[in-house]
Amino acid sequence: MSSPRNRSQAREFRGGPGKSGSFPSSRLLEAELSEMTSTDNQTLHLNRSTEMHLMHEDLARAHSALRLEEAVRRERMHRLVVAHRAQRRAEQAAMRARRLLASAVVG
Repeated sequence: MSSPRNRSQAREFRGGPGKSGSFPSSRLLEAELSEMTSTDNQTLHLNRSTEMHLMHEDLARAHSALRLEEAVRRERMHRLVVAHRAQRRAEQAAMRARRLLASAVVG
């Protein structure tokens, strides 16, 4: 650890005249704290607004994802209904063909 160049620097290092220890004076701490608090408040405000913006983006993204899932589900259901309809028509056509064949063989 380097030693102070003169006595005033030594007093500042010890916390002022008549104080012992290696801690800075309470005035220095208060000044640093008030400076830090104003900067932190600005940073906190920016962080909060950024956080809110990101929160709204996340909400919009989740809403879009939900709507996309619903659309995909509806499309699958529609394809399933169309497939069932086609199967039913095919079965009905097969039944008609069997009846015609049976009536042709019998008749």
